[in-house]
Amino acid sequence: MYNLLLVDDEKSILDGLYYNIDWNELEIRDVFRAADVPSALEILGSHHIDIVITDIRMPGTDGLTLCDRILKLNSYTKIIILSGYKDFDYAQRAINIKVFRYVLKPLEYEALKLIVGEALTEIKQDLQQSFIVEEAKKKIDQIRPFIQERYLNLWLEKGMEAPWKISGALAETGLDIYPGDYGFFVTIKVDEWISQPVNSSIVNIALKDLSFQLLCENCRTITYHSMTDSYNLLFLSQDRGWLNLLFKQIVDRLEFFQLSITESLGCTVSIFWDFPVELAKIGEAYQGISERIRRRIGLLSGGILGPEADDKKQSSELKTLLKRPSLLTLLSTFQREKLTGRIAEIFKELRQPEYQTQDNILQTYHAVTGTLISDSLQRNVRINQWGKNYKEFFEDSNTLISLEVFEELCYGAINQYMDYIANMQLTQNRKVVEKIKYMIKEQISSDISVSSLSRAFNYNSNYLSRIFKLETGTALQDYIIQVRIEKAKALLAQGERVSDVSAKVGYENFPHFSRIFKKIVGVSPKQYQVNFTG
Repeated sequence: MYNLLLVDDEKSILDGLYYNIDWNELEIRDVFRAADVPSALEILGSHHIDIVITDIRMPGTDGLTLCDRILKLNSYTKIIILSGYKDFDYAQRAINIKVFRYVLKPLEYEALKLIVGEALTEIKQDLQQSFIVEEAKKKIDQIRPFIQERYLNLWLEKGMEAPWKISGALAETGLDIYPGDYGFFVTIKVDEWISQPVNSSIVNIALKDLSFQLLCENCRTITYHSMTDSYNLLFLSQDRGWLNLLFKQIVDRLEFFQLSITESLGCTVSIFWDFPVELAKIGEAYQGISERIRRRIGLLSGGILGPEADDKKQSSELKTLLKRPSLLTLLSTFQREKLTGRIAEIFKELRQPEYQTQDNILQTYHAVTGTLISDSLQRNVRINQWGKNYKEFFEDSNTLISLEVFEELCYGAINQYMDYIANMQLTQNRKVVEKIKYMIKEQISSDISVSSLSRAFNYNSNYLSRIFKLETGTALQDYIIQVRIEKAKALLAQGERVSDVSAKVGYENFPHFSRIFKKIVGVSPKQYQVNFTG
């Protein structure tokens, strides 16, 4: 069944079209009427309309402008224009807009009924064609990941000629690779599942999402699950200088990335990386990482290993200082319990006679103080802002009278620093949230979003959303919608036109605004205005 909208400013014509044609015979379920363009747009915003029959000249906005807006909202809607004017300009504009039929008044009802029948036939054909195209696209999308994996396997594992050198290969695979690219690999190998093992396809998707969130938001990245069960992230760019900067940034974040993988997927992993190279050498770089993975089978897991990593560890080294995640990762991610637990492990090992050497004590001292200093610098916090009680501890390692005193100083400094940062962060978060609220209120008529706010405040969008919800109890996206709707309610109460209100609260798409408003308020914008004004 279909829906029809009649638009004419003359009531007699509108009623004549409504009552003198048996629309049910044409499988038309609902027939709506509108005497002007704003009323027509409101109906279009709250109902699916298949056919519109409209006059061309009406007070205010004319019928052709209405037609243009209708087809931008739904290109499948068929429009029939009834005009009393033999005006070539009107007819030409109607053709350009691609209305279904432009007919002159007077027109007999039976003739109009035939035209509507033809429009319905074309709608059915359009829908059938659209269905066939969409089904074909779905099938292609379903098999594309398999095509991509096949090409990557042949290229990286089997040494086949690179896909971009084979005519049509890139178009066939949809791989986002271009001649002149540079790239580098970050490869993840699952060492052990702590919880229930996860399907490899899910792991692949999860790793790509984590990479986007934690390593680089706007990088061209290809994921590949190899035949040897490693998960590979290939970062690509045409700009070698930019890629080198990205490479350094990503390597610095790998500890946090590794920790997030363990917490998200429930497995321990080793991560391997290699330096950026030109595209022709990508296959060679992949083979180098694969060989390093093979050499490490059965050895200590949980590492982050570059091409020059040394697997040999001195037997007298403190193993707890080498554990992942590192002290710096635990501190920067504010995992107080795990951090103090790691300190306890380090001192337990230090108390064993074979490890109780001056070198290990100094190594531990520098690891703890270096971690606190590094995190302080990262947060732009001076040591004297929080560490006045530990001034001597930071300045002179000779203050370490005994292991007991040393351990007590480590716990004290870490806890005092974390307390200071927690209070500072709480204050900063509140200030940021208040600024966000102000910006949303001031820019509510613009296309403001979580992404635009994260760019304005130079925060990761996920982090910004998280601190906003912690402070307010409301998701940031939901808050933006709430402010829009409250502003819309105020404007509607003042008697402003519904279509104008939509634009003033940041919704260019009127039907979308109408749906959101009705979902939250319970009635359409027009009905709300009628109820409010009486």
